[in-house]
Amino acid sequence: MSNDTLDLAFRYAALIDDRRLDELHTIMLPSIRITGPGYVMDTLPEVERGMELLRQYERTFHMVGNQLGAWGDDGVWSGETYCIASHVYQRDGAEWKLDMAIRYQDRIVRHDGGLRFASRELRLAWVQDLPLTMAR
Repeated sequence: MSNDTLDLAFRYAALIDDRRLDELHTIMLPSIRITGPGYVMDTLPEVERGMELLRQYERTFHMVGNQLGAWGDDGVWSGETYCIASHVYQRDGAEWKLDMAIRYQDRIVRHDGGLRFASRELRLAWVQDLPLTMAR
């Protein structure tokens, strides 16, 4: 595992949770390809538009976990990044939380002096949608 590739995954989570979608170009190639169950986004503008859908949630929280991978002879890092993505929203006057256990299949390259995602494939391990109870 490379600390730089893990840092890139952390930056992705922070940009998404903070809704700083105008900064995605700092971590993704213009030709980024992101796929998941039922969707494909093939360019950075498509990703930016697709991520706008997250605004339907009051807040999100992405917890990045394990990351395993290696740099290939072609200069591409290929690996897997684990994540729990939580999405808080209102239902029937109460807060609910949709959790997704994600195993991203990542390809990362060096570009313009830094690392950028070339592709991410979102693979769901499980999904859970429950009322949110917070201690007050």
